[in-house]
Amino acid sequence: MYSMELLAFTLAVFLLSFLLGGSLLHLISKFFGVKDSTYTKSLLIIGISGVATLFVNIILGAVASETFSAVVAIGVAFFLFSFVYKKYYGTSWAKSLGIYLALNIVSLLLFVVVVVPIRLFVVSPFFMVGSEMSPAYEEGDYLLVNKLKKQFSRGDVVVFRDENQPKSFFVKRVVGLPSEKIDIRDGSIFINDQFLQKFSGDGQTNFNVSMTLGPDQYFVLSDNRNQADDSRHRAPVFISYIEGEILYRLSGFKGQ
Repeated sequence: MYSMELLAFTLAVFLLSFLLGGSLLHLISKFFGVKDSTYTKSLLIIGISGVATLFVNIILGAVASETFSAVVAIGVAFFLFSFVYKKYYGTSWAKSLGIYLALNIVSLLLFVVVVVPIRLFVVSPFFMVGSEMSPAYEEGDYLLVNKLKKQFSRGDVVVFRDENQPKSFFVKRVVGLPSEKIDIRDGSIFINDQFLQKFSGDGQTNFNVSMTLGPDQYFVLSDNRNQADDSRHRAPVFISYIEGEILYRLSGFKGQ
């Protein structure tokens, strides 16, 4: 069962893609000399051909192989686009093909120039796996991570890589900051010999620990302490391995 939040997010993505597609098609049409091109008509062409192609993809995906579906979908997409485009502007098939190819090439270039750098250096998506951060974050949650933030505060929830397995990622809460002394005893957490009530877990933080963090290390814990693989059992996390802080959580990707 999908949440209303997930539905709103999906609709927002489709709406944004629809509006941007209409703008691109209108500009490309002007470039190709289609004098009576309007933004409204461009939106209609994108919308009609896009929705029809989506239905074709859904039907083909249920009865045919992925390769066959992809090949047919490309042909269907061009045919529907050209049919609707010719209806509004009376262009030739050759001109429709040129506009269709130009639209896809420009869209791809924009994706490479704008989306890819944002994905690599600004905001990255992650899916939550496991129950170690329950109930704050549940398995299947879609997480957006702020990669610009490089200094973290106590209580921040971060995504970091395993230094021994760089392709493995973990989601934990920052409890100990660089150069602090960390002590865990009898289920309680002490920072520089001061009791830390907020993150002590009501006596659930088992496994005694005593360490002093380095100037570039963070001590992280799971919220669900009974199913944890965190800094109680492994080395503290070096800042260079932290991808960033969780910026936004979108639940509902896993069926209830």
